[in-house]
Amino acid sequence: MTLSAYAAPRCGSREALASMYADLGGQKHSDPGTFRSRLAWWTGTIAAACWDRVLPHALCWPVDADTPTQWADADIGRPLCLSVVIREQEIHGRYVRLSAYLDRTWTSWWSRRWRWRSGRNDDDDEALWSHVQGEWVLCENVERAARIATARDWSALERIMSRADAKAYLASLQDGARPLALSDKDTDILLTHLVRDARAIQHDGDVYKWGTARVTEQDRGILAVKGLHAQLERQVDAWQARMERAQATVRRALRAKEREAVTLSYLRTQKQLESMVDKRVLALEKVHTLLLSMDQAVGDAQLMQAYTASEKTLRSLLADPSLQPDHIDRTMDALAEAVHDQNVVTDALSSVPDDELADELAQLELDTLPSPPATQPEATSPEKTSLSMKTTHDTQKQAVPA
Repeated sequence: MTLSAYAAPRCGSREALASMYADLGGQKHSDPGTFRSRLAWWTGTIAAACWDRVLPHALCWPVDADTPTQWADADIGRPLCLSVVIREQEIHGRYVRLSAYLDRTWTSWWSRRWRWRSGRNDDDDEALWSHVQGEWVLCENVERAARIATARDWSALERIMSRADAKAYLASLQDGARPLALSDKDTDILLTHLVRDARAIQHDGDVYKWGTARVTEQDRGILAVKGLHAQLERQVDAWQARMERAQATVRRALRAKEREAVTLSYLRTQKQLESMVDKRVLALEKVHTLLLSMDQAVGDAQLMQAYTASEKTLRSLLADPSLQPDHIDRTMDALAEAVHDQNVVTDALSSVPDDELADELAQLELDTLPSPPATQPEATSPEKTSLSMKTTHDTQKQAVPA
């Protein structure tokens, strides 16, 4: 796959790709928003091309005079902004020259960067190009690979290894189900980052130890035994292969009916090889058992260290003056007295005189009695009404004086 074919789907259209390939000169100040957008697109595209191994390395990008041609598109042509992209990413610390990155004093690259930038048009792609050629470490990809490398849980013995073993492990990293297939240069970069920047590995000489604990003499001994185990494995494999070849030679001699002396010589060599393989296998088993014992011993030592730390912490907590028996007794007595006083106050506030309770009870009993039925007025006939009115009139008449 060509680099332009890899970049095109990340734009969405040919017009957008042509815009990304256009010159960035002057746009940083005239249109900073578009400048940042295009810069972010190129940064992500280059990082992805390296990570997916469309480019030679996963963690670094080799840049030379032919790089723009490698990204050229048949219709659009070469990108006119790569040197500006590299310059900007170096300014922000996302790209670092490989030689400076692997140098233990690489932090001085900031001052070197400002020196080589002086006296130049920073927006001219052609003017910058001679200054950006070289191998650039992509810090984004390095940190991404470091997260994968440190995700593994190591046993006590697995975390101790030589530099060659560490690089072999890094070369075997996988991004999900896809092998990263880091190059030798990639593993050097990643190992440098894990030791110096991430502090995920401690090392002393050729002893590399995953974690934050420093390298000890016990670690050196463990690495020596692990080295012996690996050496015996290689010897067993080699002697096994030689023994199988000797067996094949004996069978071939028998089928060819060669002289008995020759066949016996082949058979004698076969038996010697079988004996050597048996001895190496026995030695390998012993060393393997020794490694298991050492692994268990390291685990037990770590467990006892945890117990010791827990005991010291517990005793430190128990030494607090507030946890002393006398203080506890005084506190509990004072608490009981306070609770008693609170109960007395509560009882005093909630007590009611008996006569008030009797009056309230009588009122409740009255409220619960059924109400008497309402009386209906007696019906009055017309005759009675007339007689009543007449009697009233006569009474009023007698009351008037003559």
